[in-house]
Amino acid sequence: MWITSVHIILCVLIFRYSSNKKYMKLEDAKLMCESLMKHHGVYGYKFTWLKRMKKFNRAGQINYSTKEISLQPTFVELNYPAVVKWTILHELAHAMWPKNGHGSLWRKSAQIMGDDGKRCYGKYVKKN
Repeated sequence: MWITSVHIILCVLIFRYSSNKKYMKLEDAKLMCESLMKHHGVYGYKFTWLKRMKKFNRAGQINYSTKEISLQPTFVELNYPAVVKWTILHELAHAMWPKNGHGSLWRKSAQIMGDDGKRCYGKYVKKN
């Protein structure tokens, strides 16, 4: 197995947050998203932030026309790294199957990458 810079970045992030249950810093969430895009071969997309909202109705989104994967900063600051990672993987699966919505191809891709393949985030996500 080849060790790449993406593997090293992901390992550093996992180690940083594994010692105690810290919430993610915004710059680490951006780095995680960019690393996961490379790791899963999602090229041509860039990372952006959604407009900050105290109460939010979406943790992340994908924009096919501008080729952007975005996260809600408030969501990132309130939740554990694993929850942020699941959201990133959810959006990456959309990038792989842009015309599939939350269909079977999207679900299978999300599950292969490590997401649960469910359409919406669950009760474990903190919103405020």
